[in-house]
Formats: sequence, structure tokens, C-alpha cells
Amino acid sequence: MREASQVTEKKFVDFSFKSDDGLGSLYRFPKEIRNIIYGFVVPLVTASTHDDNPAIDDDLVRALMAFPLLKTSKQLCVEFLEVFIRSIELEEVTQLVYSCQARHSLEVLLAYVGRRIHVMLLKQLGCKIETDYFDVWFCTVELEVDLVFLLPRQIKRLWMLHEKYSVTSDKLYIEMTYFEPAELIASLACTSRTIRSSTLIHLFCTTYWLHKFDIITAKISLSNRSASTQAMNDMVSSAGAQIDEYRVSKMRDLQRNCTPAESILLESMLNDEVAPFWDQRCVPRLVRLHATVIDTATEVWVAMEEQYNVHHLFDLAESWLDLD
Repeated sequence: MREASQVTEKKFVDFSFKSDDGLGSLYRFPKEIRNIIYGFVVPLVTASTHDDNPAIDDDLVRALMAFPLLKTSKQLCVEFLEVFIRSIELEEVTQLVYSCQARHSLEVLLAYVGRRIHVMLLKQLGCKIETDYFDVWFCTVELEVDLVFLLPRQIKRLWMLHEKYSVTSDKLYIEMTYFEPAELIASLACTSRTIRSSTLIHLFCTTYWLHKFDIITAKISLSNRSASTQAMNDMVSSAGAQIDEYRVSKMRDLQRNCTPAESILLESMLNDEVAPFWDQRCVPRLVRLHATVIDTATEVWVAMEEQYNVHHLFDLAESWLDLD
């Protein structure tokens, strides 16, 4: 039997800067194997964010900048960052109501990471512009003014990142997000002609008609107009399917509070008022606005590419003259 004094305590694995080579117990593996290990860790880290949202959190960026780098293993940080930054999609969220406010989360984060590794081969890089669907319906002119002001600025920022970090055009995007039309549909339903002129007055309350819609969203590829148009069509189809599901679920839910005669009125209202309102009035406005964004984004990007090509040709010509 071994004496108590001879029992060896299990060694604690230290991944901090105190470890001799800064790699902790991973020093036993070649870098290729360490990269595989990091690859398993990346999904765990990204999945821990709220709602699996890839968007950059300004508070997290500030906290990252304030964290004392020397308290962690430099080598471990560098190797993991290298795998992490090239495995995820970086996206910055911009609210239209703050369109005059400069936000540079993408630049700050990439500049910080760039101090440790050579940033390249990013998976995707984009800006998400969020707006409420109510604005599409009630504030279309103001919304277009905001977009005309904001879009070129965001695209120029993406162009600078495209040049600085060699992110190819096909990996750059603008994502337009139109928050769910629940309140718009609910306000239409509870104030419809059928409700006002029938015995369904007990349903004259917005809360009866609220429904959880998925957020309506579509990516705009800066270098591929046809892909952007297809994404818009898919967005409209998805929204239409949600409206159909809304009609079925609301019919099922509200029939419990209706007589058979009232159920017929309810079905008529959902089919003859709610659905046409969405198909004939809401969708055209949404498509018109989104198509404008596609055209503006594509035209600005193409103009910048053409300007770059012209400058590049002049640079080549000057280099040839210097050789002569």
C-alpha cells in the first residue's frame, strides 16, 4: 500500500500564459491536429450566442478590446482565432433609425484580430439592415430616403474591407430584414368591414389576431443580381406561405368562440380581406422597395469595381512607362 505522502496529485493543465510554450497540453500535437481540435470547438462557441445569431455584438467587441491580452496564451489565442475567424460569418446589424450614427463594429473587430493573425479567407462578411414592416406600409417615402442615404455608405465600407482583407465579392452581402407583419395583419383583421358589421364584435380586439410570423429577410449579393432577385422571390414565397398558415391557424383557434354562422363570416373575412390585402397591396410594396435596394446596391458596387479597374489600368500604364 502506498503511503499518503507518496500519492502524487493530478497535475492541473494550465492553458494560460504560465504554460511553458503557451499551448498547455496541446503542445503534444502538430499544428494540423490542433487546427482540427479548434474546428470542433468553433461550433460550440458560436452556438453559445443568443438565438445562434452571427451578428456582431457591440458590447462584446468593446469587452474584447478591453480584455488584457497578456493574461491568455498568445499562441493559443492566435491559433484559435485563425481557425475561428475563417469559420464563421461576420455580420453587423444596422438600425435605420440610427442611420446617421457611425458604427464600425466590423472594422474594430477585424483590426483587433488583425493584430494577431493575417486575416483572410473569411467565410462571409455582411451588413444587416433592419426595419419594421410597418415602415414599409406607412413610411415608404421616408424609408427610401433613409436607404438611399445609408446603402452607399455601407457598401463603401464593405468595399474597403474587400480590398484590405481580400474578401471576394461573392462573399459580401447586404441583408435586408423586415420584421414580421403581425401587428399590421392584426390591426387589419380586427377592424375589417366584416368584423364591424357582424356579430363578431367579441373579436374586435387586436390580441385575438396576433400571430408569430418568421422574420421576412433576404440577402443581396453585391456581385450577383440574379441571386439577389431569386432570394427576394424566395422571401416573398415564404411570406405568402406564412399568411396561408395564418389563415388556417386563426380559423382553427377562433372557431372555438364562434357559432357556425359566425365561422362562415370569419372564413370569408380571412379569405376575402386578409389574403387579398397581403397579396395585392403588401407584397407589391415590399417587392418594389426591395428591388430598389437591389438596384442601388448593385449599381454602387459595379461603379466602384469599374473605378478600381480604371485606376488599376493607369497604375499598370505608369509602371510600363517607368520600365521604359
